Amino acid sequence: MNTFKIGIALSGGGVRGMAHIGALQALEEAGIEPQVITGASAGAIVGALYAKGMAPQEMLDFFKANSRIFRWQHFSRSKPGLLDAELYREMFEELFPLDNFSELNKKLYISATDIEQARCVLFHHGPLIKPLLASAAFPPIFTPVEIDGHWYVDGGVMNNFPVEPLLAECQFVIGSYVSPVKMMSRAHISNSLRLLHRVNDLVLIAASAAKFNWCDVLLLMKSLYKYSTFETSKIEEIYQIGYQYTISQIEKVLRCYEDVKHHGGARRDMSKPPCRWAQPQREEVRHFDTLTTTGTQDVASKDGHSIN
Repeated sequence: MNTFKIGIALSGGGVRGMAHIGALQALEEAGIEPQVITGASAGAIVGALYAKGMAPQEMLDFFKANSRIFRWQHFSRSKPGLLDAELYREMFEELFPLDNFSELNKKLYISATDIEQARCVLFHHGPLIKPLLASAAFPPIFTPVEIDGHWYVDGGVMNNFPVEPLLAECQFVIGSYVSPVKMMSRAHISNSLRLLHRVNDLVLIAASAAKFNWCDVLLLMKSLYKYSTFETSKIEEIYQIGYQYTISQIEKVLRCYEDVKHHGGARRDMSKPPCRWAQPQREEVRHFDTLTTTGTQDVASKDGHSIN
């Protein structure tokens, strides 16, 4: 019985999440097929489609068919938010007729934020569609989704990179992060609104970056910063970026995979603080167990600290 499991964490990122589809396709073509998936926001939806067994082109067709997000009939009348997230349920009812995690072919964890109790919840059993809607309910565009008497919003609010469940279940963990930030001069932070947006971006990536070195492989696509959250006209283009980037890194991924498998699984010491993270100079794959990195200003030492 083969107990060596591969897991992948799919971050949120709006339409940039289409890069996850390209990454998954490239990984499968190389013989790396995750059995456990975690996802937040767009990553949760991609993860659910993948766990269902849909092919990459089928996933793309789904997103293209549902790319018109702002629908007048979905405007909220009774809850905070512009669009009622629960009215998008129809998008998923045909795909998931049982509306249950049990109909998936792979294990899936969905990150959502309980905005009343100030906690992140990882859904992995029971009803499926409401957690999906909640995980992608980006405030204040979408209203909260009610589950068991609580209001839930976008999983990215409290956990945009939900790698935690994979650490206990999987021997090889891949992270796919599609919400990078770029360096920015003060000329581009010229008013209060831009300052607020910049701060929000930095808070989001700081929480995720603290967990980057918990992955055996991190796929971080720097060029995605130029795409906005709801730029749905670029679905195919962003998918291609994810695919081509992962193909360009696949030899490194395979070497990492073989090394971890040779040693019987990842050797993570979660008692150590995470490696300090710096904005990569180019797109990167990092293999922290063998302490090699490409395209980053920092190198992890054996105790997990930065050594430069």
